[in-house]
Amino acid sequence: MARYRKIEVRTWSDEKFRALSPVQPSGQGLWFFLLTGPHTGPIPGLFRAGRAAMAEELGWSPETFDEAFREVSEQGMAKADFVARLMWLPNAIKHNKPESPNVVKSWAPEFDLLPECPLKLEALEAIKAFVCALGPGFSGAFIGAFESHGESSGKASGKPSWKPSGKTIRNQEQEQEQEQESLGDEPHNDCARRKQSKGSRLPADWILPKPWGEWAVAEVPSWTPDQIRKVAEKFRDYWIAKPGREAIKADWLATWRNWVRREAERISTPPARSLPTGAPDPFRGAL
Repeated sequence: MARYRKIEVRTWSDEKFRALSPVQPSGQGLWFFLLTGPHTGPIPGLFRAGRAAMAEELGWSPETFDEAFREVSEQGMAKADFVARLMWLPNAIKHNKPESPNVVKSWAPEFDLLPECPLKLEALEAIKAFVCALGPGFSGAFIGAFESHGESSGKASGKPSWKPSGKTIRNQEQEQEQEQESLGDEPHNDCARRKQSKGSRLPADWILPKPWGEWAVAEVPSWTPDQIRKVAEKFRDYWIAKPGREAIKADWLATWRNWVRREAERISTPPARSLPTGAPDPFRGAL
């Protein structure tokens, strides 16, 4: 018995389906929408979609969409760059393997249509590693398609070449390297190289992850959840607005922890009080 079932993308626009009671805001509902919605494309799990557009398609408010996406994101099931409007489901390709090397070749022009951002390159590296592990035929198809595609369009547009090498693939628009998961000693070493991360900026759509908030509660028990949310908002606004390389961090969790400690120390330390001009010194004559 087959383990998988195919779902028609047009289901979401079918008249009878739309007449049913709508999907209520939830992490599970959003996950099925991300997997099967009309926004999906030929590259498994990688597609262009805006936050507001998806919320509208589902009939949800932006706030309920954000809460549902937080659930999915915290499980590592989806990553998004809502500024570039790019979504990636890292494990989607494991359940939607390319049927042939020709399918892999067809991905190259589709990939070029996706918005440029660090997440796009992160997804490419992960997809490349997975496809190359399927065997020489798939590996050759991927490298050949993306190498020739990159050479034919990269020179004129300034986009990076997809030639396999030990060098770091750099996004010339963002000038930031993204850390990838190492696959260990795979037979196709060229497809499993790991890029070293030099850090990144805090995403413009950053939301405090639940584990980070729980850590703050344990670190500063006197803080209420509302106080922690306000501290997180201040943290986000500060780092998003900060210009230059000082806003690039290799470990944002460590940066958050240091921020919380400093805020807790600042709040618990009362400011020095000064006497009004001409006021008598209350300690004069006390010694």
